[in-house]
Amino acid sequence: MKKKHSGCCFFFLCLLFLLPGVILIRDRLPDAETILALVSQAREEVKEVLPSAEPRQTISEEEKAALLSAGQGENGCAYYYWQLSEEQQIEYMKYLNGIRSMEEEITLSLDADPAKQIVKMVFADHPELFWAEQSYEYLVYDSRVEIHPRYTVSYEEKEQRQQQIELTVQESLGWIPSGASAYEIVKALYSYVVQTVDYDLASSDNQNIYSSMVNRVSVCTGYAKELQYLLQRVGIQALCVEGTAANQEAHAWLIASVDGSWYHIDPTYGDPAYRETSAEDLLSIPEALQVDYAYLCMDDASILRDRTVSADLEIPSCSAVDLLYYPLHGLLFYSYDEEVLVSLQESIAAGQNYWEGQFADDASYQEMLSAMQEGTFANLVLANRPELGAVRMHMSYRDESRVVKLWY
Repeated sequence: MKKKHSGCCFFFLCLLFLLPGVILIRDRLPDAETILALVSQAREEVKEVLPSAEPRQTISEEEKAALLSAGQGENGCAYYYWQLSEEQQIEYMKYLNGIRSMEEEITLSLDADPAKQIVKMVFADHPELFWAEQSYEYLVYDSRVEIHPRYTVSYEEKEQRQQQIELTVQESLGWIPSGASAYEIVKALYSYVVQTVDYDLASSDNQNIYSSMVNRVSVCTGYAKELQYLLQRVGIQALCVEGTAANQEAHAWLIASVDGSWYHIDPTYGDPAYRETSAEDLLSIPEALQVDYAYLCMDDASILRDRTVSADLEIPSCSAVDLLYYPLHGLLFYSYDEEVLVSLQESIAAGQNYWEGQFADDASYQEMLSAMQEGTFANLVLANRPELGAVRMHMSYRDESRVVKLWY
């Protein structure tokens, strides 16, 4: 069973100071050590001089057409690429191609702020760029931006790691049932990520998919980007979302398109090992409860009860509620009443040693927790299974989602 860890993923650290010369800016998405440091916006070092007289760099019409053609063919599962104008798509593809080729300098014909947005969009759309940091240095002129990316491995190491990642991709595809619907594919890959990755704040490479797909330990960024990568590999559009959780720690999750509707998906919160408080309960939890599906295919109202979204990039609206897991499976309860007892009775009759349900309001949720503490459900189990003689009930619950899980 998985180890329990706490904390979450990535922060921005911002430092601004003025010096003469050209404009030098550093933007950094931090590593694990920075995660434990202060929270701020973006790391920037700025130098300012008179505007450059150099003309804005241009490319030929043939080169533009080639970049647009390549972009339309390679970004079918991306989101932000398709929100851009053709001119912006060209700059997007310049940066994406430069990162893929591991170029030391990538020139964009943009001002500083639009260039920074393009970089964020590329990384939000493309989880496969594990060899490049989202941290970089760049020179800004009034006519262009010269970006100097940072790479974590050599080209040869990148190729070797890609082969290792591909083994995980093929393994994950085996979790998808034959003839699965789009929802069933998403659920299967969500389950795969949750059950094959352990949460560990000290894990290496934890801002990219190598940590989760090869090392099998990561933080929320690794969980989210792995699932995004796997979904894109089977043709499902997905983007990585950044924000903060209820405790104000930075957090990352996904938004994906399933049968034409957008849904939030959070594989980190889907891992009981991430939030479980009792080591004893964690070790005894049945396999059927080892994935928390409350965070699979959520709407805005449901997921934003316990988090906020970063304002850096706009995200699609997620209004569909048809795939919320507990209502979909008849396990959403609007009050603590006979219906809850009947549901548990049915699980016992089916030979299951577990039960789970979600409560629509805080009052019924608190009543359920009180009933568990009073022994109501242990007595119900014994009334149906007297041969057990005694029952040790275990409970896992989450205030954020109002989900209760019982097993014995």
